[in-house]
Amino acid sequence: MKRPTAQVALSAFRTLQKIGLKGQVLGVFQSLVDAGLERDIRVWNAALGYVSTSRINPSSIDELIGDMQWFGPKPNAESFSIVIRFHTSAGRVSQARYYIEQAEILGLGNSELIRDSIKETNRAATSEMIDLIPALLRSIPTQNTASQGSSNSQQKKDS
Repeated sequence: MKRPTAQVALSAFRTLQKIGLKGQVLGVFQSLVDAGLERDIRVWNAALGYVSTSRINPSSIDELIGDMQWFGPKPNAESFSIVIRFHTSAGRVSQARYYIEQAEILGLGNSELIRDSIKETNRAATSEMIDLIPALLRSIPTQNTASQGSSNSQQKKDS
């Protein structure tokens, strides 16, 4: 039997994604690893892309990039960009920032993909903070409440 190539892998991933056979994609990935393609960055990035767009457990993407660091090629800017954008879009800004730091440690911080991901994460963080403002304002005592409290304590001192 002829050994599958990375191009075949990418085609298989895309086809299975399009027709919605989510459970089969990771099986194809395992077959490619078994066939010796675990060192091909395109295969890993295709798997990361698949996991980021599917409804698989969110920790799967963290496990996958962790496996990649141990068994596969060193993650590149595209790998980190996929993971950063995944966590950002899911509202996990702190997790996205962790992967930004990891990318910078590996010297990928100047990559256009990483810079774009950082901008997206910063926008999400800013939006998150803006969304918190109404709740913070509600938690601050109003001036009337504050002045009543001080007059009550003043009355207690007078007694």
